[in-house]
Amino acid sequence: MGSVRLFLMLAFISLAALVPASAYTVSFVVAETGLPEEQGVSEYSNFWESGLLDVFFDAGHIVSNAPVLRLAATPSKQLPDEAAGTLSEADASGAEYFVLALLDYQEISASSASPAPRPKQVSIRLFKMNPFRFVREEKFAGSANTRFGDDFISAKRAGMKILPYLE
Repeated sequence: MGSVRLFLMLAFISLAALVPASAYTVSFVVAETGLPEEQGVSEYSNFWESGLLDVFFDAGHIVSNAPVLRLAATPSKQLPDEAAGTLSEADASGAEYFVLALLDYQEISASSASPAPRPKQVSIRLFKMNPFRFVREEKFAGSANTRFGDDFISAKRAGMKILPYLE
């Protein structure tokens, strides 16, 4: 009986060693455009960040995030210059993937009546770290007619579209 247990345990350990681990370290950063500099981080940016982190964490990946970036204009490059420091930190901490969530808000004046503007478009960009390369981009249209908290659900759906592209 003891040798059967030993054999089963060794077989299980051998099988587990052959199956590659699929957990990756993924670093996230959210960047906002179209908001006044003096306005704080939008709660919708927090919804998107939390939703994306949840999806990747629930899939078994190790996730980290950086503070939200405020960009003066929509970047012309896939990875804006303002995100270079965040990318370097992610690389130094051993991240295997980097996700940029670019939330493009309507141009809003500081005296706008709406305390929490919604993004008009969200772009999720996935990068592989070593060697560094762009992997995938998904774009999502924002909606001004959704209920409070629907952006969190939208972010989770967006994360599910990007998740399969981890190699």
